[in-house]
Amino acid sequence: MPASKLPLLLAAFQYRFGRDLDTMTQHLVDDVAVGWEELGADLLDGAPPETVAALIGGGPRAQWPSRTLDDLITLDGSPPTRMTVTETTAAAQDMTWDTSYARTASK
Repeated sequence: MPASKLPLLLAAFQYRFGRDLDTMTQHLVDDVAVGWEELGADLLDGAPPETVAALIGGGPRAQWPSRTLDDLITLDGSPPTRMTVTETTAAAQDMTWDTSYARTASK
């Protein structure tokens, strides 16, 4: 669930990336070929122990690395590519583009 990652991402923004949105975007979006399999505790590097404990618990089992989607195989054998959905490409990807949230959020 994407909303469940928000506290982790906010802490990463503050501590690991020093509130530098460009650096965080570079790491999470631009430097990744396809996407993330899992966002891990490494995003909390630099965070106080109390923050880490509150977000992921404690002990060595709570420390897991982020993992990218590296083991993807396409049907035709070509390298996998990132799927980007925009308002203009959504229909071609058999998806719907819902702008109702954007309208209600801006009120």
